[in-house]
Amino acid sequence: SAEQARASQQTTRYAFERAEAVLKDMRRLGASAHGASVLDRFRLLLTEIGHAMGWVRLVRAAMQHHCVEATEAVAANALASKARSTASARLIAATPHDVRLSRATLAATANVEEVVSQVEESLKAGDLYLHSLGAVFADEMASAKHAHLNRFFVIVPALTLSFVEQMLVAKEKLAKRARDAAFCDDGFAVGLAYVLRLLRQDADFAALRWFESVRAHCAAQRAALGRRGNSGNSGGNGGG
Repeated sequence: SAEQARASQQTTRYAFERAEAVLKDMRRLGASAHGASVLDRFRLLLTEIGHAMGWVRLVRAAMQHHCVEATEAVAANALASKARSTASARLIAATPHDVRLSRATLAATANVEEVVSQVEESLKAGDLYLHSLGAVFADEMASAKHAHLNRFFVIVPALTLSFVEQMLVAKEKLAKRARDAAFCDDGFAVGLAYVLRLLRQDADFAALRWFESVRAHCAAQRAALGRRGNSGNSGGNGGG
């Protein structure tokens, strides 16, 4: 039946209540001098990893911006190595046999060729930074000494709840100082995505269907608030 199908779907999702229970259990393990629980410190570590990834992307973007500006001094068709080779061949062919190019001209030609090649290689290398970071650590994280991370994806729901709570606290503190102020912290999301990919647990986390549970929980909360609001209005009208 439809009810059985919905119940089956519910059982295959990581329950929101389970993540809340894990969050509470982690807090019972104690806190640091600054009041941070074990899960909070884990979340901060992931956030710092995400910030490092963001810095790498920033450097990559700056490098590519510099390379693009450098190419403005070079003809568009000169950026292709094949076109450069063809142009050089035409220049040599067009030069009379009795006219010898000076050493300065040959040196300048070689320098331009080298600079353009370096710019071209730099533009290509910029796309490999993040891939290289993943390749460097992937094999190490797959070693036996990191076997305790084989079920890392299971703790992600509780980590996301910890992150949301921390964001709400930060928003409240900021609102007290400047009502129109805003902030953004995407380090946690970037770091979490990077570690999941590093551990090859993207599919495992997706199988939890965690975000479906979050949406279902929020929908249930909104419906409950709507029912309470309607019952309050009905009671007020009846009393009138």
